[in-house]
Amino acid sequence: MALWPHQNNPVRRFWYFSATVLFALGLWAWYKHQKSFDTNPADIPPYQKVCSISRIQPVGKLPREKCIHGPDKMHPKVLLWGDSHAGHMMPMLMEAFSDVAVYQLTMAACVPVIGYEALAPETPKFCPEFNQRVLQEIKDLKKRWAGGRRYFGTMAKAPVAR
Repeated sequence: MALWPHQNNPVRRFWYFSATVLFALGLWAWYKHQKSFDTNPADIPPYQKVCSISRIQPVGKLPREKCIHGPDKMHPKVLLWGDSHAGHMMPMLMEAFSDVAVYQLTMAACVPVIGYEALAPETPKFCPEFNQRVLQEIKDLKKRWAGGRRYFGTMAKAPVAR
């Protein structure tokens, strides 16, 4: 008597063999997928480490000098504020707005919405402080911009299409 009752059935043997091969292929694909997330440090832009504020330390002075990219570093016209996903858009913004300065302020897992942290318990501890600091930075930048209201007020005054 066989220990495995279906070992001599060729159809069942084919299906067991097929399932084993598919399982092995699935494990191999999963391993390759995991390896694809290994990042070469040379692929990370140099400003990414400086301009992405740490989510595990209190927010100190915002890195204004190192995180404004473009021709006029004293008067940035574009501010990138968001989480780490927003930080990945910085190279595109630098290329799209090469004629103006772009300022990056990002924090991983920190949504740029005031009061959001009360709705999401997984929000980093220092996210509310970071968002408040960015709002203060926007106010400071508006004071320094010549004609800064033009950038913040045009959308609010635009006529609504009906």
